Amino acid sequence: MKERLMRVGTSYIPVTNVGLSSSWYVNKLGAQLNYQDDDKAILNLANQSFFS
Repeated sequence: MKERLMRVGTSYIPVTNVGLSSSWYVNKLGAQLNYQDDDKAILNLANQSFFS
């Protein structure tokens, strides 16, 4: 097989508090918040999308 994995596009990180977790990633790691509601958030960091 000559195909290879180029990158992982999205990673899921389960959290208990979406708002607090999103703020931490933005403030401590410099992530960019793309979307957030009561149940989930989508953040971009290091050319990867994180879904929590």
